Amino acid sequence: MDPITIAAALANLVPTVLHLFGHDTAANTAQNIVNIAQAATGATSPEAALNLIKISPGAAAQFNQAIMAEKVRLADIDARRAAADAAADNEADQLLTARMSALDGTAGDLKAIPYAGPLMLFVRGSQRIIISYGTAWLDYLYLTGSMQLNEIQSRMIFTATMLVFIVLFGERAVKNVAPLVIELLRPGQQSSRSAGGG
Repeated sequence: MDPITIAAALANLVPTVLHLFGHDTAANTAQNIVNIAQAATGATSPEAALNLIKISPGAAAQFNQAIMAEKVRLADIDARRAAADAAADNEADQLLTARMSALDGTAGDLKAIPYAGPLMLFVRGSQRIIISYGTAWLDYLYLTGSMQLNEIQSRMIFTATMLVFIVLFGERAVKNVAPLVIELLRPGQQSSRSAGGG
């Protein structure tokens, strides 16, 4: 039997096997499950491991314990990867802030400029608020049908909205919700919603 068939049979006997799927391709996960079954039971072949787990509660318990240990190992890998990604995002934010400070000047530098300095500080501090609320207002007009846009204009609004979301919520949050937003904004989805509402 191939590894996927054996892994499916093992999943029927020990449902915790299903926890491993989603970390890799189905073929690689199945082969990993078969390897765990052989190691846990000491069987010489995948088929022998499957048969032993079928007839022996002790072998099934050992296999289940090994599967849970593998699940913990994979969760630890995911947590380390997430921590590394978060650290990389934080470092990127710090670099961006430092670059903006170098280009725009610090608050102390701007305060030294008579009259124009405080005005520049106000503009710099308020630009994100103006852009954020302005983009939100355009989104509201577009989504309520008060403003009709062609395809290029719609893409520009979508891009501006994504940039505002990245600034407000961070790149990781936008990456998590972007597929859902893209799915909702597909032209076919919009027309089907309009037809259903009309």
